[in-house]
Amino acid sequence: MKSNSLKIIVIFFLALMKCDWNSGIAMQMSDSIQSIILQNVQTQYIVGHFTDKETSDTLRFQYSTDEGVEIKRIPSMENDWDSVIKWFCQDYQINSFIAYDSDTLFFESAYNLFCFFNIGDVNLDGVDEFAIVVNWLDYSNINSCKIYSICNHKFSLLKVFNIHESAFMQRGTQDTSFTGIKDYLEKEDGVWIFHEYLSDNKENKEMTVLQLEKCNK
Repeated sequence: MKSNSLKIIVIFFLALMKCDWNSGIAMQMSDSIQSIILQNVQTQYIVGHFTDKETSDTLRFQYSTDEGVEIKRIPSMENDWDSVIKWFCQDYQINSFIAYDSDTLFFESAYNLFCFFNIGDVNLDGVDEFAIVVNWLDYSNINSCKIYSICNHKFSLLKVFNIHESAFMQRGTQDTSFTGIKDYLEKEDGVWIFHEYLSDNKENKEMTVLQLEKCNK
């Protein structure tokens, strides 16, 4: 009898310790999350003829939780970068994406977009293409510009080339009014030209005519 009573007391005591420990961890996480300065999400979107010449389409960069709840507030750049990364990747595990019709373009570990703009119908297949540079949750200043189209109702990656994020230092990271990326993607006399940052000769910033494959419909 005594032995059973002792077991009950020990189990009860351990349960109390577990509750206190869990409460302490939860409180620490809550305090950590509450210390983050949040800001309203500034909508990043583009408009163009991405599916046919007659239809005006809107593509929007969005955030959500794993449960599909849209995120409308994110940490501001006033926070230290480590805390921002932790908030996105550990505290809440935020998804970022561009959704259209039956397809979704996901970006793993993205803070927002450095730029997102319509470059028109470069490959002359009847629909517009768009350029995008993601502001990744990382510590590197070397990034890439990706050019997409919507082909057969799916996002199709047409071109990737490397850039340096210094191209965006003079502009806000939330600006979607870009018409090019200085020294990396520019329109000259009606023709798009680009420069690969990781080319063999970094001193030579010679730019090349942008050529894109057509969508096979």
